[in-house]
Amino acid sequence: MLHTSKGTISGYYDVEHLDKLARDVRSYDGKYNIFFTLNEFDENIAARSLNHLTQWSKHTTTDAEIIRRKWVLIDLDPVRPSGVSSTDEELGKAKELAVKIVDFLYKEGFPEAVRAMSGNGHHILLLVDLPNEPDITKLIKDFLLVLDSMFSTAEVKVDVSTYNPARITKLYGTIACKGDSTKDRPHRRSYIISVPDTMEPVSIDLLKKVISEYGVSEQRQEKALGKLKPSKKVERYSKKVVNVKEFCQNHGIEISHEKNLDNDGICYVLSTCPWNPEHKDKSGYIIEFPNGKIIAGCHHDSCNAETWQTLLAKYTDTTEFSSVSKNDEDGKMSRVEILLNDIQEAGHTLYHDSSENAYVSVPLKNGCKEYMKLRDRRYSQILRQLFFTNYSKSLSRDNIQQALDTLEASAIFDGEEIEPALRCKFKEDKIYYHMADEGNTVLCISAKDGITVLKESPIPFIKTQSMLPQVMPEDIEVNEGEKKTSFRKITKKYWRFKTEDDLLLHNVVLLTRFISDIPAPAVYYIGDRGSAKTTSMRMDKLFVDPSAVDVKALPSSIMDTVTALSGEYMVGFDNIDGKISHELSNLWCVCCSAGYYSKRKLFSDNDSVDIKLNVRLSFSGITTITDRADFIDRCICLSCERIAPTERRTVEEILNEFKEDLPYLLYKGFRILSKAMEVHRTLVFEELPRMADFATWGYAIAEVMKYGGERFLKAYQQNQRNLLEVMVEEDSLLTVLISFVEQRKHFVGSMSELYASLLKEAQAMEVNTVNGWCRNLNSLSRKLFQSQSVLGQFDIHLQRGKSNGKRYIEIWKGEERYE
Repeated sequence: MLHTSKGTISGYYDVEHLDKLARDVRSYDGKYNIFFTLNEFDENIAARSLNHLTQWSKHTTTDAEIIRRKWVLIDLDPVRPSGVSSTDEELGKAKELAVKIVDFLYKEGFPEAVRAMSGNGHHILLLVDLPNEPDITKLIKDFLLVLDSMFSTAEVKVDVSTYNPARITKLYGTIACKGDSTKDRPHRRSYIISVPDTMEPVSIDLLKKVISEYGVSEQRQEKALGKLKPSKKVERYSKKVVNVKEFCQNHGIEISHEKNLDNDGICYVLSTCPWNPEHKDKSGYIIEFPNGKIIAGCHHDSCNAETWQTLLAKYTDTTEFSSVSKNDEDGKMSRVEILLNDIQEAGHTLYHDSSENAYVSVPLKNGCKEYMKLRDRRYSQILRQLFFTNYSKSLSRDNIQQALDTLEASAIFDGEEIEPALRCKFKEDKIYYHMADEGNTVLCISAKDGITVLKESPIPFIKTQSMLPQVMPEDIEVNEGEKKTSFRKITKKYWRFKTEDDLLLHNVVLLTRFISDIPAPAVYYIGDRGSAKTTSMRMDKLFVDPSAVDVKALPSSIMDTVTALSGEYMVGFDNIDGKISHELSNLWCVCCSAGYYSKRKLFSDNDSVDIKLNVRLSFSGITTITDRADFIDRCICLSCERIAPTERRTVEEILNEFKEDLPYLLYKGFRILSKAMEVHRTLVFEELPRMADFATWGYAIAEVMKYGGERFLKAYQQNQRNLLEVMVEEDSLLTVLISFVEQRKHFVGSMSELYASLLKEAQAMEVNTVNGWCRNLNSLSRKLFQSQSVLGQFDIHLQRGKSNGKRYIEIWKGEERYE
């Protein structure tokens, strides 16, 4: 069962457990379409889920795991709008065609076949006994193509895609539930119509006979194509040129109408999509350019991988025809021009974001799209591979650069505007999570539906080179009556902190990191050597954003740090020694606030580029790393507990065990987020600390985890105070100022009078005023007003004023000012 609320659900059942199979699928019958694998597979893979169903299944049967071909499936599907069930009339047409094909095969000497009604069409199943080899796969593919050319009509088509060894089909006896069940288009229960008394396998010779006698030979192809000859000499990269109108006429492709394009090209809008006859909404098109270039496609996402080349492959030998005469007026085109033509033909689509950064989507073999930055090194590799595959020739660095410059301009001026995302995107009260696997799977977490696997993602996710696939969340099965392990209990097993409040804050931060685009605090792991700070950051990274590089050393320059942060969703810097610079502190404040960092593109011009730094930041160290109050306001400091020598284990051992629990931990975490969304909608606060977005989500998550929202807020505010107190202890001026105000309660005077009073207080406290002390009145004034948020935590307030032409500063403790 595909695309369920529990991901892919699958299982392997032996013949002794068919009754259990029926019981296990019964609860899903009518809710999801249920399929089974036709051919014989390697018995060893049954250990994945033997005689039971597994939710969030990571592995299903592949073509390579089929050891024997047992059936050839002839699937007759009525032409109708996509995503809906068949009408009775459409189903009747499929039945009529099934009778015709069965009669034809019988006359050709085929033994009787199994016939079935799939719910929306009809099946003919031919028993065979053939090895799973490439030649056999091609033979069955050619056989289906012949039946398609002989029997497919405008109303019912022979499905030519059912030739692959691991083909799945309807589990007969279950309900086909495509779209909503209506009076005209009801959901129907599939069933087997007839089975011969004696089953005989079809011989390979009979299949070859039909292909030989009724297939389209190369001579017939030439005759059918008629005038489709090159109009003039073609440069060495090209093959033959096709006349679009004649091609469509000769192959039964109906042109609805033509449109003249601004570049003098012609767009032929097709009545029906040639790749999927269900698409009757004029979504298919073929465009012919003045230079002979031809592109084709369909606007439906399910056809995003289809091109002019795949259309040619349906009807002609692809070695004979090409999409374009690669000539210009001189009879030649440059390699860059040829590459640009091939990029368009391959279905690459260009985009830009609101900051005019260029992106491209590349169709994958599995029908999905992969989005990437146009200047990504991987896209350059794709272009090199595309050109070499087509022409067995290489491209120079200049060729690639010229092509990318042209594509970038096209993306910015002609491409659609999108807002791509990395790993997570929170949008319209839903969290979209990119699994970064081969299928580009995207999960959706919402209050209404919990965790669902999306067929198509509304978010264009970027998959970077270092990004690793995430494991599928899984709700582990437990014995009846046994209590499931909670999220809190699992996290306590792996993350070791000195206090329960630190574990509370860690768990809240860990889950809020899935909520993108809100200001998020940086996490500072502090502790003695041997307190597993690095391992803690690695587990955080595995949980939220698995990557080939889990933790990094802090770069030596700001620009290198920006590079390390850009293009990442979550970054951890390890073993920071000493205080960070004010410039770096400011940069990390931007990261926590999901802001932008601007830099010049080149030293030779004044153009700048804005780099979005929406990064979830972590770092570790053994001492206080900053005295900047604005960054402290954006930090949560977690004190790690030193691991006793008798309890220490290797990092590999810890991470391997963590990975075993990770699917369930993710499942529980996503369930908490789903429930927290409902709580979050109802929250109203009279006042909130800084990082208010984080605080409100933290409150909701803490409520769901049974910590309690109020306890979370108290722990968060106390953590902030503790950080500030440490900072004040290490700042001699602030230490003296706080002591001075706590004694005086109220001060009004000039800045010079305050400076003198603070020096006197410092002497009384025996504080060293040589190092870390303000050297003049301006630096004192700047220091005071930069530290207002810190002083506010100690209930100390200050204000500038002017009286009788003289400036003064007023400082007081408490809510009310003294007269």
